[in-house]
Formats: sequence, structure tokens, C-alpha cells
Amino acid sequence: MWQTFGAAVLTVIGVACLYGSWRDWIASHRWPVAIGWALLTASIWLWSRAAGAEFGTTLAIFVPALLAWVFVLHNIELRQQRHRVRTQRDTPEESAPTAPRSLLRHAGLLLVSVPLSAVAAALVSIAVAKWTPWTDLGEMVLAMILMPILWGCAAYWAIADSKMLRPAVSIAASALLSAALLYL
Repeated sequence: MWQTFGAAVLTVIGVACLYGSWRDWIASHRWPVAIGWALLTASIWLWSRAAGAEFGTTLAIFVPALLAWVFVLHNIELRQQRHRVRTQRDTPEESAPTAPRSLLRHAGLLLVSVPLSAVAAALVSIAVAKWTPWTDLGEMVLAMILMPILWGCAAYWAIADSKMLRPAVSIAASALLSAALLYL
């Protein structure tokens, strides 16, 4: 019981140190960051002692992420309050509706970065794995490791590029080429 409580306390203080350093609440940036990461690292041991190695490691990763979201949501509330105060002081204006062009661009980015990139990453990773001289099990492992890496890289490229057409065409071409190598 005391391990769970200790791990939770270390996690809260560690995340608070990192968040406080990020928000410039603490004068020195170096020490709070180092202390925050040290406390989070120490909490891994206590989480593992409290719940076992499998669940403890999961909790040591999951709980700080949840706490970080709590801090981020608190930040959103502060930002909305500041925005309300600012708009009450300023002259009331009609907010501009969201531009249809922006909505179309974001919908296109979603389609390129999620389904198109996922399909292309799966096809490329399977094609690469099939061309290795390994056993079936080795090929499956390679494809399983390679697919999320390729998907992340393709999605990042699609979102980061200023022109959506370049990554979309390249990702679709790599998917078609891999499909041709696999099925023809």
C-alpha cells in the first residue's frame, strides 16, 4: 500500500516539476527538469514493487501521461479565461466562420496522414519483409516493427510539408509500387 502511495506522490511531484519548468513557474529550468525526470524514474521502481513488473511499468508510463493531460487541461481553462477577459475589454466583433478551404485542407491532411499512410506503410513493410531471405516468423516480426515507424514518418511528412500534394503522391506511389511487387 505504501509503495502505491509513494509512487503516486513521486509521479505527481515529478510531473509538476516538469510542468512548472515548462510554464516558467520555476526560475531555474535545469534543476526542476532533472529532479522531475529523476522522480519519475524512481517512481518506476515503486510502481513495479506495488503492482509487479508488468503492471508497474505500465502504470509508470500511463499515470504520468494522465497527469500531464490534467495539467494541459488546466492550461486550456486558464487560456479560455484570459480570452474571455480580453474579449470583454475589446470591442465585440463577429467571429469569422471557419474557411471552407481550411476545412478541406485539414480533411485532406487527415486522409493522407491516417489511412493512406497506414496502407502505404503496411504494404511497404510487407514488401520489404518478403524480399529478405528470412523465415516467415522473421519476416512477420520485421513487418510488425517496420510498419508503425514508416506510418509515423509518412504521417509526419504529410503534415509537415507545406504542399500536401508532394507527400500524397509519393506515399500513394510507394503503396502502389509495393502492392505491385507483392501481388503481381
